[in-house]
Amino acid sequence: MQILEFGTMGTLYFKRLRLELELGGSQFPAPVLPAGFEWQAWSADLLMRHAVTKHESFRAELDARIFPCFRDTAGCLDLMSEIAQRATFLPPSTWLISCRFPDGTTDDCATIQGIVQSGGWGAIQNVGVVPEYRGRGLGRALLLKCLAGFQQAGVARVYLEVTASNLPAVQLYRSLGFCLARTTYRAVEESEAPPVEEASPPHSLAVPGAAESP
Repeated sequence: MQILEFGTMGTLYFKRLRLELELGGSQFPAPVLPAGFEWQAWSADLLMRHAVTKHESFRAELDARIFPCFRDTAGCLDLMSEIAQRATFLPPSTWLISCRFPDGTTDDCATIQGIVQSGGWGAIQNVGVVPEYRGRGLGRALLLKCLAGFQQAGVARVYLEVTASNLPAVQLYRSLGFCLARTTYRAVEESEAPPVEEASPPHSLAVPGAAESP
């Protein structure tokens, strides 16, 4: 797996893609969850649950090397708090997915957030699915639910950023119509980039903060 394009002494450079989508009058299929899964609409009471789910989704992924906030729950809580406190935070595009078990207990398994940037751009943030819940269509459902929220808010175009080597995520975004707009490189000092933990494929749908850093 190609995770960097080039490096210098002590520095790694990770390729990042900005993908954009014109919403306009586009019609997307309704998001559908598998049996046993349910949506959790945004509430401030869910802040920590989003943070924990974010950490579980990204801690074993390449993006935890690139973005230190993903390496622990505290960092994810700081990131989630910063997003939720923005004046342009968009609750209708912010969702948590939970799995409900027969005994009535639940387990949070996927998260997404949306904000509106300058120029009217919708920015999709931190699409994450916990490893043991991948391969069930939760990432696609998250994106469709998030896009519906942007459309309801009158946002005409959206974007997200993703590490280029995260091929499952890139393929998912392209299947929904996202197109490449720009390629950038994220510099990371080797001393600040711990090894990636063992992770279950496919990768999380990594989309750290809209400004190219959480």
